[in-house]
Amino acid sequence: MIHSLIHSISEIVSRNGIIFFRGDEERRSLEAWLAGNVESTVTVPDTDSVEVDKDRIREIVASCGRCTGAGEKKVNYGSGSNGVMILLHLPEKITTHEMKAYRSQSNEVLRKMLTAIQLDIDHCYLTNLIKCEAGATHQPSRMFAECADILRAEIAEISPGIIIVMGSFGPVAKISKEFPDIKWFNTEHPVTLIKNPDMKRGAWETLKLVRSWLDGK
Repeated sequence: MIHSLIHSISEIVSRNGIIFFRGDEERRSLEAWLAGNVESTVTVPDTDSVEVDKDRIREIVASCGRCTGAGEKKVNYGSGSNGVMILLHLPEKITTHEMKAYRSQSNEVLRKMLTAIQLDIDHCYLTNLIKCEAGATHQPSRMFAECADILRAEIAEISPGIIIVMGSFGPVAKISKEFPDIKWFNTEHPVTLIKNPDMKRGAWETLKLVRSWLDGK
């Protein structure tokens, strides 16, 4: 079924409890992150890798030409071996210049957010809601409509137990109902947290729920 779905997407393209912290080391790490000094010292356990056809998904994204004039393709990252998928959706009104300026810092914040709940970013599967950089005339809602089938193929191929949507949940609300066995969470995009540090605490509350669910599954 998974490979059939990926094949069909290729054809289309061609055409609840809360924990607070898990010991003094994690507490210090989280306090530092919330204070803005985000040096993390949490040790992340190793996990076994799994075989998924991420290269095939990359090929689908690379060959897509639906949004004429769109910019750089956004490739997926990570093995997905821990069953966690991170779905990134940039806040609207972020310019290409701002995104380039925030990229390195955003990646670091994301890594530290995951490390704080003992998730290794390399063992998660990271992907973007919209698979290309938007051009001046592109509407994000229209671009996502063109990317939705690719996202469905990714979810089917990776088969995560949990998906963390970082950014607006609205565009994926319908898709989330198509995968009721997956646990979905929603928090702010790292760029939003960089621009609005007061929102970090709310993001941490969501991350605690994620950790709690992983511990209890």
